[in-house]
Amino acid sequence: MTSEPEGVTYEEAYAVDGLWATPQNWDGGSAIMYLYGGGYVISSPHSRRKLASHLANASGARALVPRYHLAPERPFPSAVEDAAADYRWLLEEGLHPKRTVVAGDSSADGLAVAAMLKLRDDGQPLPVGGVPISPWVDLACTGETLDARRECQRGPHGDQSQRAAHGRPVPPRRSSAHAARLAAVRRPVGLAAPAHRGGRRRGAARRFGAPRSAGMAGVDVTLYIGARM
Repeated sequence: MTSEPEGVTYEEAYAVDGLWATPQNWDGGSAIMYLYGGGYVISSPHSRRKLASHLANASGARALVPRYHLAPERPFPSAVEDAAADYRWLLEEGLHPKRTVVAGDSSADGLAVAAMLKLRDDGQPLPVGGVPISPWVDLACTGETLDARRECQRGPHGDQSQRAAHGRPVPPRRSSAHAARLAAVRRPVGLAAPAHRGGRRRGAARRFGAPRSAGMAGVDVTLYIGARM
C-alpha cells in the first residue's frame, strides 16, 4: 500500500467509468493514462488512485485512470479494446498525444503495450511514450526465473497465472514480450522494475527491454531497477 498523495484533486471520469487525478502543479496540457494491475481479474480505478496520483505529482501531468473489463467474464481482447477506446476518449477531451504517455503496473504494463499496438494498427495518433512499472508482459510464462526462483515467489505460477486471466494457457502470440513489434510504434519506453520478488518481474523487464528482443530494435528503452520498489 502506498502513502496518501498530497495536493491532488480527484474527479469522476464518468465516460470511462474511472477518475481524474489532478496535481496542483499540473501544467494544463500534459496527461498520463494510467492502467492499473491486478492480473486482469481484480482491482479498480479507485483502489489504485494513490499510485496514479503519485505519478501525477511527480510529473506535473493530469492522470486519467479508466476502468476496463476483467476476466473471466470478459477475457482477452476486451481489456485491450477498452484501453484503446479510453485513450481515444482522452484525446477527444482535448489532450494532445505528444504530451500524453500511457503507463501501467504489473499486468497492466502488458495491457499498455498491447493498447499502443492496437492504436498503431488502427492508424490512431500514438502517445509520446509508455511507462511500464514492474511489468508482467510475458503472459506465456516462459521466463527462466519463473521456475528457477519459484520458492521466492508469491501467488500463482505458470499455467495458473494464465488460466486466472484468460481461462486457459496463453499462446505466445498474445504475450507482449513475444509479439511487441514496438519498432513500428517508434515510441520511447521507460521500464521500472523491483529489485526483489525473486527476480520474476525484473527478469521479464530485462527481456522485454533488451535491444534484440522481439520488436525492440530502434526503440528508445530506459530500464530502471528500483532497490526500494
